[in-house]
Amino acid sequence: MQVQLMFKNQFHQFQFDAGATLASLMSEIASKLNVPVESQKIICKGKSLTAPMEPLVDGMKLLLMATSAPPVMNTNPPPANTRKYSLFVPTIIDTLKEPYHQEIIKLGPPEGYIKPNKFQTTVLPQQLMYVREGTGKRSILSFESDALFLQNDDGTVERIFFTEIVKTAVLTIPDSDGNFVALGMITKSGNKWIYFIASQYTNLIKSLFHS
Repeated sequence: MQVQLMFKNQFHQFQFDAGATLASLMSEIASKLNVPVESQKIICKGKSLTAPMEPLVDGMKLLLMATSAPPVMNTNPPPANTRKYSLFVPTIIDTLKEPYHQEIIKLGPPEGYIKPNKFQTTVLPQQLMYVREGTGKRSILSFESDALFLQNDDGTVERIFFTEIVKTAVLTIPDSDGNFVALGMITKSGNKWIYFIASQYTNLIKSLFHS
C-alpha cells in the first residue's frame, strides 16, 4: 500500500502493509522527515486527520503541516491590581467589489496561471502557482511548513509567517464564474491580499488557515 505525502512543496512516498493506520504514518514521518509526532498536522481532502487508529487507504494523497509547540503558559496568578481587557478580534469585511480590489481584478489572471476546474484537490500543485499580489504584480505563490512566499517577477520575495496572520478569508472573485478566489489576510504588519488562486484549491487554502 502506498501513501503520497506533500511536505515543504515536495512529495514523499511511504509504503505500508495492509491494515496500517495513521499512527504508522506519523511514526514514519517522525523517523524520515524529522517532524515530531506532536508537531504533525496531516490534512486529507481539506480536513485534519486526528484519530491515530484511522486506517490508511492505498493511493491516499496527504498534506503535512509542521506546527510549533504550544507556548508555555504562566500559571502564576496575575497581581491583584491587574485589570482584565477583552481583545477585539478583527474581521475581513471586504467583498472584492471595492475600487482598490476592482483595479487589480480588471487586470485579469496573470500569465501562466493554473487553469481552474470544479473539483477540489487536497494537494498543492507541482507546477508554479502564478497569482497577483496586493499591488497587482504577477507573483509565484508557494508554501512552507511555517510560512507562505510571494516571489515577484522582479525577484523580490515576501515571506509571511503563519504566526503573523491574525485572520484570513477566502472569497470568490466577482464575475469569474467561480473559477478564481482571493485570499485576504489580516497580519501584524497590515492587510494583505492574493488574487486569482484557482478555485480547486479553495478548501485546501481554508484548511491551512482554518478559514
